[in-house]
Amino acid sequence: MNILLAVDGSNHSKRASDLLARATAGAHRVTVLNVTPTPVPAPEKNLTSVTEALKKSAVALTEAVARDLRRARDSL
Repeated sequence: MNILLAVDGSNHSKRASDLLARATAGAHRVTVLNVTPTPVPAPEKNLTSVTEALKKSAVALTEAVARDLRRARDSL
């Protein structure tokens, strides 16, 4: 079974991740997804650094959730 887990750092997302870690056996494939909105810059501002910071944060969150799910799977 393939499972898609969308994470955004919210409490609901964390609870879904925790539930998934407890409810699934190691035979399932879980894909962790985070979609980060890209801010629309005002004409006079450059939001490249903000966008990059959001991307880095999203990658870090997604990798942390995936790592936690792997640990939970491996401890079964």
